[in-house]
Amino acid sequence: MRNLTSILILITVTLVWSQSKIARYRTASGESAYGLVISETLQPLEGDFNDLVKGQMVKIGSPVPLAAVQLLPPVIPSKMINFGVTFNEPGQSGGITPLMFFKPPSALIGHEQDVIYPHHISNKVVFEAELALVIGQTCYRITPEQAKEVVFGYTCHNDLTASDLTSADPAPARGKSVDTFAPLGPWIVTDIDASDLEIQLWQNGELKQNSRTSQMTYDIFYLVSLASQGMTLYPGDVIALGTPPGVGETVAGDTLTVKIEKIGSLVNIVR
Repeated sequence: MRNLTSILILITVTLVWSQSKIARYRTASGESAYGLVISETLQPLEGDFNDLVKGQMVKIGSPVPLAAVQLLPPVIPSKMINFGVTFNEPGQSGGITPLMFFKPPSALIGHEQDVIYPHHISNKVVFEAELALVIGQTCYRITPEQAKEVVFGYTCHNDLTASDLTSADPAPARGKSVDTFAPLGPWIVTDIDASDLEIQLWQNGELKQNSRTSQMTYDIFYLVSLASQGMTLYPGDVIALGTPPGVGETVAGDTLTVKIEKIGSLVNIVR
């Protein structure tokens, strides 16, 4: 029987990626693969995500124009953990416990893939720009300091929410888990300091959310540690870190752009 007061699993993997943009894309044969984004090109890589985090992927073939490939969600996680209430709203005092919930992998879509408005169950869908991180090592019950070693990289996320459902239900699952409600991408950026990044959301070219990760009320690595206290985190798992003030309603036809400094822009159209 595991001793829950002392157990700690931390598998150390040496990452060889300096600051890089790593995308997952659809190949000409319809399969998914990883590639290294260099300027406006994509260099195909051979291997899966576990090979990626171990630094065992190799370049194959010639670079292709980035505009010529369809980008997919950069990972398909075993679980996507989302945190809420991590930024103070205007006039709100600190000390609120962060809310933790899940989005299923079936909600994931990538850059320039469509969000489908679920009119059959909801009449109020809102956007929420968020920084998300990707786990690179198996870990359980880690400290915030140890959490710094298990993050593989960062990406953009739009935590779309059927807010009329979350208001009506005792738990947020139904309103958060709708298909296409977890845009993620456009790629993973490794080896950056995420403590003070500008995070924005643009709706049809109009700025709606504009803040910095330094305005979060919780340290990023504290949240990773918190998530690990009751569940094992695996390579490829995603943790979304909450949204700043300015959440607003979206309608069919909207173009939503999550833009995060040093990462890039995640663009989706609501259909």
